[in-house]
Amino acid sequence: MNEEIERVIEEPTQPQPIEQPPRVEEYPINRQFLSLVEGKTIYNTGSWWMAVLKLHPIRNGVVTEGTDISIYLWQKRNRTWKRVSKTKINPKHWDKIKEAVEEMIRE
Repeated sequence: MNEEIERVIEEPTQPQPIEQPPRVEEYPINRQFLSLVEGKTIYNTGSWWMAVLKLHPIRNGVVTEGTDISIYLWQKRNRTWKRVSKTKINPKHWDKIKEAVEEMIRE
């Protein structure tokens, strides 16, 4: 019985939270017009959520071959995620965007 008491004392009483990436279907996007290829959460505080999403547009009910990469910011209002902003990233401008951001961070 003493061994059982010692084991209980040594084990943590609270389970440690495990941060898991959101499943594909959890990103709050309009699935009538967008098909999610990949998503990466930057942060999710429970009331604010930022993610980078790789998407295929859907036109006339058909998933197109083009790919969009966008940065989304949502805010939870009345228990529902609402989009606050969306910025499409054009790959041919990415190097300039990245350079400008890194330069401002260094200043």
